[in-house]
Amino acid sequence: MALYTDYELNKKFDKKYFGPELSATTDSAYSRDSSFWNTVRLEPLSEKEVRFVRYRDSIYAYTHSKAYLDSIDRRLNRITWQKLLYQGQPLSNHEKRHFIQLPVIIGND
Repeated sequence: MALYTDYELNKKFDKKYFGPELSATTDSAYSRDSSFWNTVRLEPLSEKEVRFVRYRDSIYAYTHSKAYLDSIDRRLNRITWQKLLYQGQPLSNHEKRHFIQLPVIIGND
């Protein structure tokens, strides 16, 4: 739930009002820890919302773990005749942030 106070409806902004500072404010919200949000939040999260946040955070942690990303790289880098003939062979290295797609052997001409 969001509570807004002291705001103006239909406020007029200059043409160049929204610049890099807008994204800086948004980025800082992601780096805040739970103690900050507990002091600022006027109404605490419900148990269902807390469970959702924990679930979402656990999925993020798992899908960004080294073990998971290594398994994705292994699967993508596995050479098969179907990839070579029809799809193209991907080569991925998440640590170096490299991704290469080799072309198919049979052309689509």
